[in-house]
Amino acid sequence: MQDAVIRNLEIIGEASNRIAKADPDFWDKHQESLELSKAYEMRNFVSHGYDSINLTIVWRTIKDILPGLSEKVAAARCALAVALAATPRGPQSD
Repeated sequence: MQDAVIRNLEIIGEASNRIAKADPDFWDKHQESLELSKAYEMRNFVSHGYDSINLTIVWRTIKDILPGLSEKVAAARCALAVALAATPRGPQSD
């Protein structure tokens, strides 16, 4: 189970890095509230610190940070959906 949790932290961190590359404006706007750079730092820590992973830190992360992060991500997704819906998509074809 520990491996699965650690793997999911890696996935969250890698996703945050991909957001930075794919949509720098979104990153700039939401980086602080979503703590995207911290997610990527955690990814690097668990990916490359094989023999030094502190399971207490991992546990605190999933217990104290991830629940709030989930709510913040949901709010950011809604804001992004609204922004995309308001964006003109070019000429409409009939």
